[in-house]
Amino acid sequence: MNDTITRVPGEDLGWATPIAALAIGCACSATAVALVDAPRHVGAQPSASIVSPAPLHPSASAAPVAVVVPSPTPSLAAAAPAVCAPLAVVFDYAHENVPSKEAPRLSRLADWLAKNPAASVVLQGHADARGSEDENLGLSKHRARNVANALTVLGVDPKRMTASGFGSYQPVEGLPEDASANRRVVVIIKGASECPSFVEEGKAK
Repeated sequence: MNDTITRVPGEDLGWATPIAALAIGCACSATAVALVDAPRHVGAQPSASIVSPAPLHPSASAAPVAVVVPSPTPSLAAAAPAVCAPLAVVFDYAHENVPSKEAPRLSRLADWLAKNPAASVVLQGHADARGSEDENLGLSKHRARNVANALTVLGVDPKRMTASGFGSYQPVEGLPEDASANRRVVVIIKGASECPSFVEEGKAK
């Protein structure tokens, strides 16, 4: 009769190797492997029965395990609104009315706002340092309001605009306080996913 050796699945070992491995394993853990020795006879090979622990791999009849793959977190950079360069509308000295030369740029801005309903604008009026502070503060407010009025005529909802004046307290950096560039209304675009193509470094093309 042939002796039967039950081997650990996946291992191709002779009968002597499992017994040697068992002796080492018993020194480390008594529950690793159970060994049963059959009676030995002269001239006959010993037989052994090795009872292996449960296989590492699940049986075919085991219930499938659901694997949940988390959804990727959306990029915050993609969701953040664009930071657009401001648009400066420059005024004539001591004037609060929007110069006619600025009409084409405001018209393009109004068209862009119509195509980007989520965007809004902040209008910040300024004045140069000539004249009194009170006069310049009032002048800067009127300039901002007149730009808002011009955009309203072009179809922009007034609720999408905020106008305020800063007098001569915020001159353009690096320029004298009485420079003509300080007679301006700065148009700041907010809430847009992209910027107008005609605005570059604060100036319209």
